[in-house]
Amino acid sequence: MIRIKNPDILRKKVIAIESKMRQIMEEKWHGYVWWKLPFKIDKMKELLEMRACYLNRMFKATPEEVKRLEDLNNLFLKKTEQMRQRSAMLYKTMKQMETMPEFDDQYEIEATMRVQGDISDKESIIKLPEDEYYGSDFLMAAEALNLTMSDNWNHSNCFYCVDSPDLNTEKDNIGTSFTDTMEDGLSWAEGALYNEALKHICICYPIHDICCHNPYSIPDLLRINDVKVDVKLSIEHHMTQHSIRSFESDYRP
Repeated sequence: MIRIKNPDILRKKVIAIESKMRQIMEEKWHGYVWWKLPFKIDKMKELLEMRACYLNRMFKATPEEVKRLEDLNNLFLKKTEQMRQRSAMLYKTMKQMETMPEFDDQYEIEATMRVQGDISDKESIIKLPEDEYYGSDFLMAAEALNLTMSDNWNHSNCFYCVDSPDLNTEKDNIGTSFTDTMEDGLSWAEGALYNEALKHICICYPIHDICCHNPYSIPDLLRINDVKVDVKLSIEHHMTQHSIRSFESDYRP
């Protein structure tokens, strides 16, 4: 646990950590960029976690910051609901589309929401009046956070899969696939989000995931300006050399 309260000391620690992060990002190891090297990614994650702890300790929770977090919370709730609605619409489209039985093995609908950051895109991070107080290079950190996470990383998702022979049969049952089972009216406020100044906000799961399961600090969260939502339908075809299809019981890839 970090017991330091002096923001000047915490700020110096943040700056020192980011200096080490910048060094990792600028170096190449035998021609490889840092995010292609597991040991560099592990070191970056360690630095990002320390940085998030210090920034969360510095979090002032000004009325403006609290309002911005509340607005972000409402935005994420709205976008995750739209993501699930669009997925359900795509499912209806899938059931009505023309199929190709000799090719179609499996249909998958997958939707994800994630935040991003790119040092070459200054608009991916919002500049705020408190930037000087925190002393962080939020844009640089946003890229480090983005590149450190895996391609499969997301903060909210829904998924449905059905074998082609089962489409439009009793086995084709979406159940709760496109229902948001993570939001039940209870706040996901844990860790740094469990803050007296934020207690009136019913923290949604995406914000919980960003700040509690990833090395984002609350100040990082407030500056996010690049949110990507994907809703995709994939038609997959798998077969062996003997033309055994993936949905057949003797399929062995």
